[in-house]
Amino acid sequence: MVEMRDIFVPDLDDADTGIQGRISNMMTLLSLHDPEVRCHLDDCGIDASFYSIRWLTTLLSREFLLPDTIRLWDSMFASTHKDNFLRYVCVTMVMITRDELLKSDFSTCLRLLQSYPPTNVDQLLEASRALWIYESQ
Repeated sequence: MVEMRDIFVPDLDDADTGIQGRISNMMTLLSLHDPEVRCHLDDCGIDASFYSIRWLTTLLSREFLLPDTIRLWDSMFASTHKDNFLRYVCVTMVMITRDELLKSDFSTCLRLLQSYPPTNVDQLLEASRALWIYESQ
């Protein structure tokens, strides 16, 4: 869990491993793989910190039911790339809600991202792994 420690250290907020650095890396990844959604969120005035701070600091435990959270955590703790795991899962979560986000305004987008809809966690993990593999090639 040392990989996750820097999220909670205020002096490291702006470092790559701190909370702002991780949000920035998330947005860079989203810009690369779904620039349309990234631009739409920017146009709506939605800053990534509005939803991603909660996602990152709670390790997604507030977004999913307990069995799904345990499944996510099990995959994260088993991952050899724990620091990247959460980034790819979070970006995949945004990409999964793509269609809904693109047709929504500020309040609807924010509500969707802050109160994430029920999702098949196995499909989420598979999609985030596929994104990571694609990115790694």
